[in-house]
Amino acid sequence: METNTFFRKKLTRIASLITLIVSVMLFGAMYAYAENKTVIINDATEDVEEEKNESYRFNVPVKSSKDVSYLVIPHPGIPADEISVVCKYGEKHLLIGFKTDRDNFFYNKKPHGNFNGVTECVGDYNGKELVYDFSLSDFQYPEIMYGEDEVLIKLRPLSDLKSPVIMIDPYYGGKEAGTIAGSAVEKDILAGIAYKLDRLSANKPYTLLFTRLGDGYVSMEERFDSVNITKSDCYVGIRLSSDVSDVRQFGMYASYNDDFYDEDFDGVDLADSLLKNVCSITKNKAREILPANPETELISGFSVPSVVLYAGFISNSDEALLLQKDEYIELIAKGMIKAFDEIYGVK
Repeated sequence: METNTFFRKKLTRIASLITLIVSVMLFGAMYAYAENKTVIINDATEDVEEEKNESYRFNVPVKSSKDVSYLVIPHPGIPADEISVVCKYGEKHLLIGFKTDRDNFFYNKKPHGNFNGVTECVGDYNGKELVYDFSLSDFQYPEIMYGEDEVLIKLRPLSDLKSPVIMIDPYYGGKEAGTIAGSAVEKDILAGIAYKLDRLSANKPYTLLFTRLGDGYVSMEERFDSVNITKSDCYVGIRLSSDVSDVRQFGMYASYNDDFYDEDFDGVDLADSLLKNVCSITKNKAREILPANPETELISGFSVPSVVLYAGFISNSDEALLLQKDEYIELIAKGMIKAFDEIYGVK
């Protein structure tokens, strides 16, 4: 009897030890899963915390210098892809913004140079970001050059635009973040594609205009104004897909405005060329071309060929990682440029 009791106690201790080891292993596995899990938030709008930040609003003297060709906007060494440029064509306003700390704000020079075409300049600093709002005398577009510590802008009349004109709309921006999946934020990925497009199109015989470069908010009304006032020949929106019910979904697709038809060139042709060329160069899956959903894609109001390219599934963790890589974003932009070259017969 004593021997049986001894063995039972020993077996109980062994069983307890095994239970403890298994529990520790399970906890470690759960922790590792939680660390790597992609949390998806659809159509996120950033909450602005109530902070007592210092706020400065000031006027910049609009004095033109004939010795300088460009309007010069100094900044404290901000990378070009982190500078926000939004041209509100309907309101005749140009907004240039970048993040800066308090010391740089006070010691950095204010805009100067050639203010030709500018009637007023107002600066607004909230303790984190400085935005210059330029009121324009007429409908103009900005020709932009980026330096190490300054942005050079030459305002040009719309009549100077090289035709055809393609309006690029990197959809979400500013307070609208789009879909967030872990460290992948839709508005940042779209801004990256737009920045690459701007660089790659510099010497093309057509013009790419943008509803925004960098992190700026653009309303739907401003999108329509951008297309109509600049008399753009077509509109290309860029977005990402998300499917929380099946995170294995991947690939690209495009939608088009089926309310607009032209026997020579319409949205179907534009969508087909974009999807074919972008998927070919990125080696991603080309899913399908669809008529735009009027409830979720507000491109039916455009009277020009209009498409939205969905450049990947941010809800797929592997594709989300790709979309955060600079070289992959470059490939997407190169595929889009190849499509524009194909459409407009550029060799």
